[in-house]
Amino acid sequence: MRDLARRPTCRSPACTTTCGARGAAVPYPGALLSPVLGGAERALAARGHAEPGERLQGFIRHHVTFFAAHMAEMKVLSHEATSLTGERQRKVNAIKRRYVDLLEGLLKDVAPDESRWTAAPPLTCCSA
Repeated sequence: MRDLARRPTCRSPACTTTCGARGAAVPYPGALLSPVLGGAERALAARGHAEPGERLQGFIRHHVTFFAAHMAEMKVLSHEATSLTGERQRKVNAIKRRYVDLLEGLLKDVAPDESRWTAAPPLTCCSA
């Protein structure tokens, strides 16, 4: 985890948090999630008024590509996001919620008659 904290993706103290008995610095989950959300929004904007299926495909392609390229960071995110409290927790949950809402909107556009999209369990990596 210390190696992840040293990566050049974010060097600001606001982008790290501490965990464990030794107080190891790890990337702040919000600093990891913001690029995921921003990239998904850019992928959709690049498709403009494309068919809903194409927009969903762009979202999925971005999601898989990003998570595959940042596997170690995403592992930290999945384990450390639950340790946040207060304002940081609220901010991370808000980013997660926007990401899930974006996906649910795409799913509803693809299959508007399906009621299961809002009842489906949230994404494991992004549940709010």
